[in-house]
Amino acid sequence: MNKPILLLFAFLAGFSALAQQRMSIPTSCAFDTDGKNLSPYTFDSDPQALQIVTEICQAIGIKQKFLLKSADVKNALACERDGQRDILYNTDFLKEFQSDTGCWRTN
Repeated sequence: MNKPILLLFAFLAGFSALAQQRMSIPTSCAFDTDGKNLSPYTFDSDPQALQIVTEICQAIGIKQKFLLKSADVKNALACERDGQRDILYNTDFLKEFQSDTGCWRTN
């Protein structure tokens, strides 16, 4: 009886480990930290966050030349590694921000 549960747990733990990646960030631009020598775990961004960033980029007239990733950061930060620009965001921060304002836009 315990063996199937143990196998399921091992499978799910392995799947979870594949979904996250550790990112080494020597320097970054962040609102609430010094942004130096960070190593957050990153995850694929969710469709809602991608939509918000797409709308912001369209509203201010810029092309999206960066990767958006969910991460275990306090709120959000921007960094560049090996010529690739990244924006990392905390999903809880995004949810709290949206619940406080109703949306990202100010009307």
